[in-house]
Parts: sequence; structure tokens; C-alpha cells
Amino acid sequence: MHGSAGETGEIFNENFRRRTIVKRTLTLISFLFLLNARITAQEICPAENISVLGGDGQNIVMWDEPLNPFTV
Repeated sequence: MHGSAGETGEIFNENFRRRTIVKRTLTLISFLFLLNARITAQEICPAENISVLGGDGQNIVMWDEPLNPFTV
């Protein structure tokens, strides 16, 4: 025989609580991931005045950092 109605309700409530916790955890992890990606993202700027010095077996690449137009 199946359990009483009270037991069935308790099982349903326990499953509902677990699903709610999983949803909240996934939402929190997603939010933290996106927040971290936003904070640690670097602006991609093209390098300026690139020059390459040839060497024996390796080359040396030099460049100037571009100016930030928002601080000028």
C-alpha cells in the first residue's frame, strides 16, 4: 500500500524544497560568474607603433599602449 496523504505531502514538499534550492544555487552561481567576468574583463585595444627586432632564433616585439580616449 501507498503511504498516507500526510507522507505524500511531506515527500512533495521535500522535493519542492530541493528543486528550489537547486534553482537558487544555479542562479547564484550564474550571477557570480557573470559578475566576475564583467569585473575582470579587459578592454581590447589595438596596439600602436608595433616594431619587431629580428634576432638569432627569436624575435623581440615592442609596442606602445594606446591612449584611453576617456581620460584625455
